[in-house]
Amino acid sequence: MSFGEWESKEIEKIREVLGPGEVVLLVATQSRLAPGGSLLTPNTVLATNQRIIIRNPEMLGLRAGIEDYSYRSITGIKVEKGLITSHIYITIPGLGGERRLVRWRGYEEAELAAIPHDKPRELQRIISDGIRGALPGQEQRPYPAPTPVVTPLAAPSMSCPKCGKAISPDFKVCPYCAAPIEKMFCPRCGKEIQPTFAVCPYCGGKIGEQQESLRGRGEPLPAS
Repeated sequence: MSFGEWESKEIEKIREVLGPGEVVLLVATQSRLAPGGSLLTPNTVLATNQRIIIRNPEMLGLRAGIEDYSYRSITGIKVEKGLITSHIYITIPGLGGERRLVRWRGYEEAELAAIPHDKPRELQRIISDGIRGALPGQEQRPYPAPTPVVTPLAAPSMSCPKCGKAISPDFKVCPYCAAPIEKMFCPRCGKEIQPTFAVCPYCGGKIGEQQESLRGRGEPLPAS
């Protein structure tokens, strides 16, 4: 990406604070004359592929005159156009009033005032892409891993052939009516079924009355 002479000078002034792989994508200086700008020492707004950097040339010390806003912390952006310049408002929950180089509307909306008209649209695009994590070389937003939902398996049960209440298949005697619990097997597929079944739910075989004598033997009933 190519920049003019003054833009390149502004980038060099914050070079030491750029992280590995961090690239400046846009440089804009607040207007000296428009409302919201600064007559003597306008702030410089630099958009990188990781964050927005605000630099005030009046403050002493490299880091003392710099504030930054990671795209990870920004949740929204809007532009208000004026006659000469535009104002950009970025929503940053939880930072209202804690930073000094931007104005705040309420507790969450930071104002980047008096941005010349040739910059707001591109700045808006960069910030919007940054919010979505779509800028080249941008660190991806660390979304939390989804919490797995584990549904406990229902305990296997069967109905008592006498009283009809649900009981465990392992029971030998019904705890409610004291009826003996006999095992029954499908005459066609051999799978264990409940004594009250008229049709095998596994293969669709019919359970006939003539198979009553083979209950409780633990072996398949002969096919009808």
